[in-house]
Amino acid sequence: MERGRTDLLQRSAGDIPAEYAEQAHTLLCEAFPDLETLYDYGPGATPQVILLLKDRTVIGHLAAYTRPVLVGRRQATIGLIGGVAVATRHRLRGHARGLVAKAHAYFRSRSIAFSVLFATDPTVYRSSGYRPMRNVTRFLDTDAAWKEYVYHGGMVAELDNHQWDDAFLDLMGPTV
Repeated sequence: MERGRTDLLQRSAGDIPAEYAEQAHTLLCEAFPDLETLYDYGPGATPQVILLLKDRTVIGHLAAYTRPVLVGRRQATIGLIGGVAVATRHRLRGHARGLVAKAHAYFRSRSIAFSVLFATDPTVYRSSGYRPMRNVTRFLDTDAAWKEYVYHGGMVAELDNHQWDDAFLDLMGPTV
């Protein structure tokens, strides 16, 4: 059992105290070894960043974005989750599920019906209500080229009584 106090800190990306921003970057580099520069929250993006703190040390990170998209021919605003990381020695204790639950509460407070994420390990998110997405997804890739394909780690959670449509999904920008 973990000892010590844990807290959640939720702020817009630009309002994270420098001490925690540095710790979050270190955590993200541990979780994503190919991350060479500061975690990029995206051009013009103002995600909510949710940090899990244990005794004033960042042990968890999640970025929650809201984004207008096209699903088929219908415009919708969805939640997108990115940058989910939990420090190695604190994994398998439900911390990622707690971060995702906080992001879902944020999305619901804005009447957003769906949360989408692109996972390297989809099994982690099933207990938070996610299921595989079958949508062909269009997005702006890191090489500035538009790409379209079915990402097999793409997942969706329905946050209210609306059902997700597996139609063509245009993110109208980068993934997260």
